Amino acid sequence: MSVIVKQSALACLWEARPQQLGGKVMTFEQRQCKNRKLTIIPALAGLLAIQAGCNGGIRELTSGQADSAQIEPVRPKERMLADGVVPIPSGGTVVVSSNQQLAVVSEAISSQIIFVDLQRQSVAKRIALRPGDQPGQCVEGSVPTEFFCVLRTGSAVIRVRAEQQPDEPLQRAYACHEPRGLAFAAADQRLYVACDGGELVTVETMYRSLRPRTMQQLDPGLHDIQLISGSSGPDSEIWVSRRRQAKVYKLIRSTGESIETVEPKAQSDSSMQPTPTTASRLVRTPGRTGAFLLYELGGLLPVAYYQGCVNCDPTLMGLHAARTAPVVAPSLKTANGDRIVAPLDMTLLPTGEVAVIAAGNRALSGSDGRTPLLIGMPGALKRSNAIPTAAMPVAVAATKDRFVVQTIGRASLWSIGLEGTATEVPLLTDAAPQPIRPIELFFASDRSVGLACASCHPDGRDDGHRWIIQTTDGERRRTLSLRGTLAGRSAYRRTGSDPTLTQMVRHDFTNLHPRSTVPSTDVTELTSWLLKLPPMWNATDGYSPSALARGEAVYQASCARCHGTDKPQGSKQALTAGGPQLVAPFLVDVKNHAPYFTDGCAVTLRQTIDGTCKLAGRVHQIADSASDQQALLDYLATR
Repeated sequence: MSVIVKQSALACLWEARPQQLGGKVMTFEQRQCKNRKLTIIPALAGLLAIQAGCNGGIRELTSGQADSAQIEPVRPKERMLADGVVPIPSGGTVVVSSNQQLAVVSEAISSQIIFVDLQRQSVAKRIALRPGDQPGQCVEGSVPTEFFCVLRTGSAVIRVRAEQQPDEPLQRAYACHEPRGLAFAAADQRLYVACDGGELVTVETMYRSLRPRTMQQLDPGLHDIQLISGSSGPDSEIWVSRRRQAKVYKLIRSTGESIETVEPKAQSDSSMQPTPTTASRLVRTPGRTGAFLLYELGGLLPVAYYQGCVNCDPTLMGLHAARTAPVVAPSLKTANGDRIVAPLDMTLLPTGEVAVIAAGNRALSGSDGRTPLLIGMPGALKRSNAIPTAAMPVAVAATKDRFVVQTIGRASLWSIGLEGTATEVPLLTDAAPQPIRPIELFFASDRSVGLACASCHPDGRDDGHRWIIQTTDGERRRTLSLRGTLAGRSAYRRTGSDPTLTQMVRHDFTNLHPRSTVPSTDVTELTSWLLKLPPMWNATDGYSPSALARGEAVYQASCARCHGTDKPQGSKQALTAGGPQLVAPFLVDVKNHAPYFTDGCAVTLRQTIDGTCKLAGRVHQIADSASDQQALLDYLATR
């Protein structure tokens, strides 16, 4: 096995020749070097061997795949947010430099990366991105003025610097369809990118262009990534959180081998007790030997019209690296007993104080005194009134002694002390408020219920759980994704009881906010925004065109009548003789939404058609040949 690795900064070429290395046959010898003599050390040889794909679990990208200029695909227009539609915030979009002098903010609505000088309290630099790139998390590079950021719908990672002259990214490279979290290892100058599709991508940064090199497939729904110092040394472990169902994957960074998968345990075996639902953030502890997982609790309560606590207070799980003392997770509670609903972000100071953004605590009107920013010791958080109601907090980071909060609506960065004083840095020169009302409504919760739309539909999708919503039949129902599945229907809910989306939204708002009168204008705004949420993007690369054509033919013959082709259907269908009439969901991004069916019977997509789930009825058993069944599964995976 041989591989050529070109390092443009050193202008050298290396060639792999056989040698035993860690159980793998791989070595690197100098082949050509311009004007200098270099010697490759064994550790670097080992790192390059890993990048050459010489260990199980990590796949080396081909030269064509690694050339970002050649492979960056174009996302179809129907899979992009429409102009004027505000993206759903997911936290982590502000980071403070290690020297405490800069804050870097991803402003997704205006599609910019903004550098803020924390000493002068002013904007120092703006980096213009492509419309609709939707910048997400950023991480500091090898120096405190260099940062890497993910573009969630731009499907890329970029390099930016505070002192750069062009007002656009210095480098841009395709990483995966929807990158979410990222971490930077200074020891070998590599980025690690966690993707919504389940990919963990390694990107080389020591070139004139960013170069994706390896990819490892985990489960869909990856969200945050942290490098943790374990028994093998600094940053020797990679921890990745999964948003759906609150899991953390621990991997050895040098090999990609799994250490363990950790997930919070239910508080009891009874379905009446809270159980973990979705993970909001994975926050590394100051010592870098552990992390806190911020996740939500949900109670599977057989209550009519959501009354009572369904998604209860979020909590923390302490995680520790191998051979280190366990991290004790403090309890997140407010001083006055107020519920913490739909957390977006969290950070902590070295002295132990934390700041939590609970977007669900943003009031629908001024009559509710709650605020979404909570500051203090974890067990006695106090609401902060430092930020005016016109600004909606969406991300938070920390300096040595203050919190830095990003807001939208009134797009600003706020520096807030523990004593409550706040300094505002406007991020945009346009003083017009951003149109965030649908986002406010999507996250809003009533104090008596403690539940928001976003509680069960994180990022507008599903949480992977089944809920007992009404007492009519006492059965649990799977949460449905809202993205790209609503427009064109003639009946809503599984039973089709609501003829329009407007009526369904009005019913849900009445149930979620029994003490408030929701204006019809709010119902209209949220309905319009929901209809414009695009489905996730699953491209066809890696699939045989002929197989996809066969799969589409099978779909048209066996599935389209109920599930629709270009838009959802509103007709109802009984899955079994005498069973209830249900409206079939529109099948987009279906590969990332297991388990399937209303009872969650099918764990894999294949089990939806192979007869595993008896309650699904014979209508879902595809009798075609094995090759046609596989072609159908491939086609479903690309919708």
